[in-house]
Amino acid sequence: MQVIKPEVEKAAWERTGIIVIFRLFALFIFLASAALSETSARSRVDLIYELGVARLETAEYILRATADFLSEHPDASERQGHIALKGILNESEQFTSILALDENGILMFDSFNWIPFLGGADLGARDYFRETTNAASKELVLGSPVVGKQSGEWFIPITMAVPNATGRNQRVAVLRTPVETLLPLATLCPYCGTALMVNRKVVASSRPMSEVNEAIASRLQFDGRYGASEVVVRGMSVGVHWRKSPSTGVLFIYYEARQAGGE
Repeated sequence: MQVIKPEVEKAAWERTGIIVIFRLFALFIFLASAALSETSARSRVDLIYELGVARLETAEYILRATADFLSEHPDASERQGHIALKGILNESEQFTSILALDENGILMFDSFNWIPFLGGADLGARDYFRETTNAASKELVLGSPVVGKQSGEWFIPITMAVPNATGRNQRVAVLRTPVETLLPLATLCPYCGTALMVNRKVVASSRPMSEVNEAIASRLQFDGRYGASEVVVRGMSVGVHWRKSPSTGVLFIYYEARQAGGE
């Protein structure tokens, strides 16, 4: 027994040492993974921001050109308006079409259809028209996603008021924008999400029915141009990264949920 005991003690010491090394290695992997995850989340929100800002700048250029055409050609025919708007859009892959609405919200011109679909001609009740017709002229307005009357597809309306003498009851230029144009990482992973926020309201989200949207909007503060924080929603710890456009005030948000217990 005296001969075996030192070997047992040595084996126990070796097992303990192996366990300690394994635990240190696991801790290292965990910390490295956390650091990589944080870096990855920052990289993703940076990508969302850069793409989003670039596309909003393109949208502003398109809508300003449309507003200039409408101001300079008040008597243009449907065909002339269609050709002009189609040329301004220039076969863009990020935007679907340009609509020109009169002061009552009636569709005047459509870059996609020469002869507008009559069932979709009256857009005066649309929120994006009502929120823009009395807004400051030639300023970008980002609306909440809607379903097109002609296409039947969801899109984000980006709009601009066409200036008139009074600044009231103005015509409105509308740029139909697929949701994925401004939320390019919408299907990034099973527990990730992207969102756009204006004036503390989530106007578009890759997960529009998720409670995370309201939690982010109501619980977090968005001071400065970049930030990262965390909220807990139904037992899920949600890491949130965001960047704000200094020119438009639009917040580009990326979040990742990690299960922490609960439903």
